[in-house]
Amino acid sequence: MDATQAYTWSGVPDDISNNIKVRVVDAINTNVYGDSLASFNIIGSITVQQPDASANWAVRANDKIITWLYTGSISDVNIYYDYGAGYQSLATGVSKGTGGSGSWPWPEIPDSVSNYVKV
Repeated sequence: MDATQAYTWSGVPDDISNNIKVRVVDAINTNVYGDSLASFNIIGSITVQQPDASANWAVRANDKIITWLYTGSISDVNIYYDYGAGYQSLATGVSKGTGGSGSWPWPEIPDSVSNYVKV
């Protein structure tokens, strides 16, 4: 009889890779084991803090700062914005920041009014 078990992996290591497999081994007989069939990815993550859904940034404002939190070993970041027609590049090669957070001052908000802008 087959039994299905689950294990919650907390504290996934910061070993960024796109070729990870898991092996489950019998605690008593190490000759009994199984490997995951397909590789999976361990990736970093980025969460944009500002602007958020409640932000109202005025056209031509030059005092707005995009902020984010990150986890894992990530490189410099690229910043994009979308007015509903697809993402457009705003800045490339921006420092990710330090200590899990980063920011970038948006030089000037474009003269294009919308209630649905995404960064």
